[in-house]
Amino acid sequence: ESTGLPYRIHVNIRTVTILHSLKEGFKLDVRGKTELKGKGIEDTYWLVGRDGFNKPIPTPPDLQPGASNHGISLDEIPEDRRKKLEKARQ
Repeated sequence: ESTGLPYRIHVNIRTVTILHSLKEGFKLDVRGKTELKGKGIEDTYWLVGRDGFNKPIPTPPDLQPGASNHGISLDEIPEDRRKKLEKARQ
């Protein structure tokens, strides 16, 4: 999980293929290209839900200034949190 985020499920295309084959309504968002240890750069995805799953999903905690960003790019951070993080770095 060195490239993940708290409260997020980060998957590669192989997992996406398996989830789609199950036909259970899993919902995925494209994360983009991510460098995975031992595998190089791959397209990766966030597992964001499932049809019929109505429980609230926890909101990830705010990123802390100076903490590791786990390999994510700034455009993956929600705008309001990105602004807080950038302000704290100044």
